[in-house]
Amino acid sequence: MTTLQLQGKTYHVNGIAMNVVIVGEGRNILLVHGFPDSLEVWRHQIPILVEAGFRVIAPDQRGFGHSEAPSETKAYAIENYVADLAALLDTLEIQKVMLVGHDWAAAVCWQFCMKHPARVDRYVAISVGHPTAYAKGPKILALTNFSA
Repeated sequence: MTTLQLQGKTYHVNGIAMNVVIVGEGRNILLVHGFPDSLEVWRHQIPILVEAGFRVIAPDQRGFGHSEAPSETKAYAIENYVADLAALLDTLEIQKVMLVGHDWAAAVCWQFCMKHPARVDRYVAISVGHPTAYAKGPKILALTNFSA
């Protein structure tokens, strides 16, 4: 397995400076980190995906890593994170991606999928399920027999 330097480039999207690593060639896959991580959380997956023939795009989300951290609280609304991803894809002239969201970013990416379904080829949520699943949680747990 090849070791890659995860040195990003700054892109100006949705009113912020966003640090983004883009490596490889092939189908686009967008990896979005959770809280309190940075794109470094993908350091083991990126080389494997590149070797498998993908073009990997891994941004530091707003307020994390080397991306800009606006001072206003309202700048951190989930809608802004979703708009950041759409603006990044627009800047890179990418119409459709495979999308992976981890932790907090899984919730951001679910929202992205709902707002921009035509831009998502496939979606993998890591550590966070579909937003409607939580409404069913207590009923499922109440009906589950955990005894051996």
